Amino acid sequence: ISMRCYPNPFREQLNLEVKSNRNQPVALGIYNLKGQKVRSLMLQVHSDKGSISWDGKDDSGRSLSPGLYFVIRNIAHNEDPQDKIANLSLCKKGHDRSDRAPYFLK
Repeated sequence: ISMRCYPNPFREQLNLEVKSNRNQPVALGIYNLKGQKVRSLMLQVHSDKGSISWDGKDDSGRSLSPGLYFVIRNIAHNEDPQDKIANLSLCKKGHDRSDRAPYFLK
């Protein structure tokens, strides 16, 4: 499974794209730098690809402040727990258009 986040940095919407060789549901967690889960997202992979958008808000609908956030793919029950860290992206929520430094980990 591979994961791509774009545009990065983002202002209002981050697109999350997951590629997999299996059709399956994929759970994603958005975490702040304190390690607190701020948003849970679920998408379905069909024909090797699935995508979902994150609006920069938490699970309660509150807009999160500009900063760095981790997007982590949660492991499925039949996967090795050590594979979890293989799908980690660092995304930056900016507050103005001049903020264009790329942040991506894989």
